[in-house]
Amino acid sequence: MRDLYLENFFLCSPHAVAALGPGGTVLKVNAAFTDLFGYTPEEAEGSNLDDLIAFGPEHEEARMITHRMANGETFDFRAIRRRKGGAPVHVRCLGIRSAPPEGPVVDYAIYEDLDCPKREEDTPSEDAACLEALFSGSPYAVVLVGSGSVVRKVNRRFEALFGYSAEEAVGRKLDDLVVPGDKKEEAKRLTSEADAGGSYRVETERQRKDGMTVPVLVYNLKTRTATDKVRDFVIYLDLTETREKERLQREAAERMTRIFRAIPDAVFILDTPEGRVLDMNAEAEVLSGYSLEETRGKTFSDLNAWKDWDERSRLHRLLEENGSVRDFQARFRRKDGSELHCLVSMERIEVDGVDRIIAIGKDITQRVQYEEEIRREKAYFENLFHNSPEAVVLADEKSRILRVNQAFLDLFGLDPEDVRPGASVDDLIASRDRYEEAAGITEAVYSGARISRETVRYRKDGTPVEVFLQGLSFPVEGEGRAVYGIYQDIRDRKAAERRLLEHAERMRRLWIETVHVLASTVEFRDPFTSEHQKNVSRIASRIALKLGLDEQEREALSLAGLVHDIGKLGIPAEILNKPCRLNPMESRLVEMHAEIGYEILRNIHLPWPLAEIVRQHHERLDGSGYPFGLSGQAILREARILAVADVFDAMRSHRPYRAALTMEQACEELRRGAWTLFDPDAVEACLQFPW
Repeated sequence: MRDLYLENFFLCSPHAVAALGPGGTVLKVNAAFTDLFGYTPEEAEGSNLDDLIAFGPEHEEARMITHRMANGETFDFRAIRRRKGGAPVHVRCLGIRSAPPEGPVVDYAIYEDLDCPKREEDTPSEDAACLEALFSGSPYAVVLVGSGSVVRKVNRRFEALFGYSAEEAVGRKLDDLVVPGDKKEEAKRLTSEADAGGSYRVETERQRKDGMTVPVLVYNLKTRTATDKVRDFVIYLDLTETREKERLQREAAERMTRIFRAIPDAVFILDTPEGRVLDMNAEAEVLSGYSLEETRGKTFSDLNAWKDWDERSRLHRLLEENGSVRDFQARFRRKDGSELHCLVSMERIEVDGVDRIIAIGKDITQRVQYEEEIRREKAYFENLFHNSPEAVVLADEKSRILRVNQAFLDLFGLDPEDVRPGASVDDLIASRDRYEEAAGITEAVYSGARISRETVRYRKDGTPVEVFLQGLSFPVEGEGRAVYGIYQDIRDRKAAERRLLEHAERMRRLWIETVHVLASTVEFRDPFTSEHQKNVSRIASRIALKLGLDEQEREALSLAGLVHDIGKLGIPAEILNKPCRLNPMESRLVEMHAEIGYEILRNIHLPWPLAEIVRQHHERLDGSGYPFGLSGQAILREARILAVADVFDAMRSHRPYRAALTMEQACEELRRGAWTLFDPDAVEACLQFPW
């Protein structure tokens, strides 16, 4: 029944009406449409409505409206459309949708000719019957009102929208029924306008019977009956779903805007086909150096942003051919003139029914610079590898050769076919007794260790080669992790070191022989002193070993012991061998032997501080010794050890003026003098030996 009412309205309406299918395709038009726009039904049906009557500057606007109506929106606005010959017509455009429970959805575009204002006044009376039919079957809430906005009749959609039955509504003022308190003045004004013969259209709020407010589009429509009586209809379009859609769209738009602004890459929205900038995010401003105000409406070419026009041409061609581009590398010029490298992705999108281009630029300037630096370093190291004077081999974790340089071939006497990739470097240059060592080095280096050692490898002819081997590993592009072995030929250096060691050993023996010769001179003068020096040398060496002195320090003590009393050569023999105690002057003369021994030894260039050890061997910890009265750590450690050995042997030896002390007496004397006269560590070490 509702479809019949719409059909009657379609045929009888004084306004131009076009029934539309998907995409704005004209299904049929009424006679008023033919009168207004000049197209017959045969010419109009099957064509796109916007192409028919909006083929001028209004075409883009009309396409957007058609797109919105296809999404279920209604509209009422004024615009310009074109007659068949191109003449402009000022019209009021209305769009409504018929969505029956069964059958296809049909959109109706209604055009009121505003260039003929009398049309509204001269509406034929037949239209009233059609409007009456529309009243009952309308998808919108419709109220027939009398003077003063008194309800005379409502349709079922009104009952459903506002919750009032027809019996409850008829006879009451419409404003009292559905107008909330804060909208009373507005409703009163609209009623006054309607009573005065005017029309209105406004988005506002009305109130249901249960007190809930409903967003609505309300407008009035006047008709004239056959008896020339004006009938006034008030029509309500429930905007709840529309407002919810708008809210959701706003929220979505806000989310998209926030996302758009927050994207870490530069994003540009461009028009088509020129590519003018419409919008861009904050990162795009930072990246380009331009503000949105400086770029809006301009192309990248206008901004002189392209560094290479060939890149621009290739990018545009790819976009034209494919509709999208991914990760196109290009160079651009910032506002300050500096160069910028970007990965550009572009895609055609539709925004509000209009084709746009979204362009995303990722700044890879640092990456490009880093890659360029890596390329230079790679070329440098490649050149270094091939031209290094040192033998270099690059191998995997199993010692399989990846490549070698010419110096490697030369050092080990190999041919290029010997070092083909995959050959074992250890098989080539490591002998059987060195194979395990070589494999261990490769394994350790591959695991991250750095190896530096001297070793021996072998030439192809079996000749041993002394080398200094350095091993390290790091990733190699295209080859995974690799082991670098660098071999430095040290045969000449090792030969020189051996000659130097041999010379040093000869010198050491010469020095020792010199010391022994000096010691033997004492033996000719005083056999007793000579034997004492030998004993002191032996005792001092054992104490030094017990205390953990190194070999060179022990050797110094041993030699110092052999000559510690060499200064007695300068003391008269009758004093040294006097069978009674010496007087003070004689004692002072004997004490000079330490200084005399120093003077004898100091001009002999020896690798040990024998002269100073000899001079200090009579110093004591408490400063009571001679010749300088040194104390504590000011006395050489070797001299402190030598003092204990000297005193211990002297107490155990017979003297012309006294008999030798027993072992117990000598040990007790040492213990008594520890910490005051003698080094306690040296005393403790001396007493541990079973003398």
